[in-house]
Amino acid sequence: LSSRTPVAEGVVSRRAAITVPEDDFLGSVKESMVRAASIVAALIVISLLIGMQFTNILSKSLRRLVAEARDIEQLNFVSHPGKPSRFREIHDVLTAFERMKVGLRSFGKFVPGRLVQMLLAKGVEPQLGAEGREMTILFSDIRNFTHISEQLGVAKLSEKLGAYMSTVTNIIQGQRSQGIVDKYIGDCVMALWTGPRGTESALAKKAVSCAREVEQQLSKLVSSGVWQHQE
Repeated sequence: LSSRTPVAEGVVSRRAAITVPEDDFLGSVKESMVRAASIVAALIVISLLIGMQFTNILSKSLRRLVAEARDIEQLNFVSHPGKPSRFREIHDVLTAFERMKVGLRSFGKFVPGRLVQMLLAKGVEPQLGAEGREMTILFSDIRNFTHISEQLGVAKLSEKLGAYMSTVTNIIQGQRSQGIVDKYIGDCVMALWTGPRGTESALAKKAVSCAREVEQQLSKLVSSGVWQHQE
């Protein structure tokens, strides 16, 4: 910075100048501005990092919600325990989904899940009525079950009956058979194969293959000693 002042000495006109470094006056101001700019930049970076972290947590919670909703849509009621969401509203929705799954699993014991999936795929709402359709039906029961049940206690009978029905049901509802367990009648398992028109022959073949596999697996069950008392 400089300042000039006119100085008159007789007939000669002169100017006196004073020069001072700018930093002597503005140095502290510049330092304050640089310091303020650094603080603002640091705050912006910290805000961005916090925002990214917040977005990541929220995104994970929302993905869990979408996954749970898709599971329910596909009638997959398996529980997926995980860490509670940090967002109370999302946590409440996830908790409600888990409770819904418990109720639907209970309801699924009375209504075949694959039948419901077929209705959902067609967009058909269940209603009272009837429709003629060709289908294949399988009945499987235990020979001499009345005699067997008279010889066993309740606990032992339940164990053996559970082993039999689990074996048959898993085969019928397996990926290869794709059958529908319609009902359990005492020791009898009733299953059916139905689908879109034009698939009756293919489904009948699956039912026959399923019956053969049931026979093989039940023979192994007998050989394992579960029904050894029949011999």
